[in-house]
Amino acid sequence: MCAGACRSPNHARLRSHAGEQKTTIGAGTGAVVGAGLGYAIGGGRGAAIGAVVGGLAGGVIGHYMDKQEREFKQALAESQAREQQQSCRGFRGKRTRLS
Repeated sequence: MCAGACRSPNHARLRSHAGEQKTTIGAGTGAVVGAGLGYAIGGGRGAAIGAVVGGLAGGVIGHYMDKQEREFKQALAESQAREQQQSCRGFRGKRTRLS
């Protein structure tokens, strides 16, 4: 089991993610909340301005959260790869004698 992982140099490669989920959710939620607040404060024009501002703010925050998640997953994968390599080094060179 360990031998295959030790031979593969790319075993810690990350899978690409299809989308930026938190960015999309943040932008949508921000637009809805912004439109609601804008309408309450300034009527129809306020709703339009609130939707744009809220959508941008929510999208920026969501993008930041997506970036943090990617960096965390990458660091975790690299850490696991290092552990795997270290455990494989422990098995190399040791011969087991069967009687």
